[in-house]
Amino acid sequence: MLNPQITRQVFQIALPMTLASLSVPLLGLVDTGILGHLSSDNFLAAVAAGSSVITLLFWLFAFLRMGSTGLTARAWGANDGRRCKELLFQSLLLALLLGLGLIIFRTPIVSLVLHLISPSAEVMPLATEYCLIRIFAAPATFMTYCTIGWLLGLQQARTTLAVMLIVNLANIVLDFLFIIGFDWNSRGAALASLTAEYLGVFTALALVSIKLRTLDHNWQWRQLGSWAVGQLGSWAVGQLASIP
Repeated sequence: MLNPQITRQVFQIALPMTLASLSVPLLGLVDTGILGHLSSDNFLAAVAAGSSVITLLFWLFAFLRMGSTGLTARAWGANDGRRCKELLFQSLLLALLLGLGLIIFRTPIVSLVLHLISPSAEVMPLATEYCLIRIFAAPATFMTYCTIGWLLGLQQARTTLAVMLIVNLANIVLDFLFIIGFDWNSRGAALASLTAEYLGVFTALALVSIKLRTLDHNWQWRQLGSWAVGQLGSWAVGQLASIP
């Protein structure tokens, strides 16, 4: 027999995340609907190719979310508020550095992946422009991964639902504004996603700051540099082990 309390807790976490996941295809439908009605189908093809590249690149760093969830849940279960804070800030710092690294090397990375996809000559410049705009969202996207993973580790699934809905709904609204209102075509789609990602990370950090006030244990910024080699290695192993 299932424990009713455990079942309720599972549903309280699973249901909000399911609803958040359902909002993602809606965003794709809106992008397709708007771009499909433009004067040229090259814009739609460029966004399809470019979004595939960005999704591939960003999802390579999804361990930031999955690893943060497991480690934070363990610390939360042990009532170790100091460790929860430490995991959050260290993962955010790592996400920021990885995102900046991706931006620095954006041109060769985007060129390589687009070369593998091989869009048509008419689509290639538009897809390249789309990717080079969207890739500037890397720090925001990676930091959002960390905050969502951290909040899930604290069993704050409704908060993560709010963050993901804000990102997706803002993206939809900005798509209409930039693509139709400003007539920016595929460039507008990239700017809409970029803006929505930064709006999402600012929202996530604001919500996280509220949760941090409920953690009683003190934490100081100098602990960011407390990663010993062994500790960093075990953290990295835990992150990599979380990759499906």
